[in-house]
Amino acid sequence: GDSAKRALPALASAVKSEELALRTVSRNPDLLGQEALQFRRVVPALSATLGSAAQAAYAVAVCPDLLGIERPQVMRDAVQTVSHSLGSMRDALWLVVQSIAPPSLAVTARSWCHEAIIGRYVRVEGAEVNGRPVYHKAPCAMAHLGPKARDVYAAFDGGGDRQGKWKFVA
Repeated sequence: GDSAKRALPALASAVKSEELALRTVSRNPDLLGQEALQFRRVVPALSATLGSAAQAAYAVAVCPDLLGIERPQVMRDAVQTVSHSLGSMRDALWLVVQSIAPPSLAVTARSWCHEAIIGRYVRVEGAEVNGRPVYHKAPCAMAHLGPKARDVYAAFDGGGDRQGKWKFVA
């Protein structure tokens, strides 16, 4: 309704891109129910903390609870403090992403299509590709495939300015 009319323009303004805002909302349509003020308050601080508007948009899409942060500047200061402690902003950001990324993914498809990739994938601690977590599905989850069962990994390929896609590697 009314909040949806305000939420999308506020997100587009916060990430400085209508296209990025649309991709973010397509990942998580529930964001349209958020208050516009939350995007204006939190997303710029997230962008500064995570290093880009694209990373902030992804974080908000997968963890909309971030929009409820009362004082976003405190989060940025905390990441900078961790960065000084660890001696590396990259390591500090890695710690932040570990709390944002979901611990598992569920992949579905139509019956009898891509059976090898269907199932639950668990995040591989510490592994990342293109700054995003890597997920793994063990062969035991595909016992019904018999000898064809094998390890399958899922990693997000950002694809530059395009929307990006998930890649599955056996």
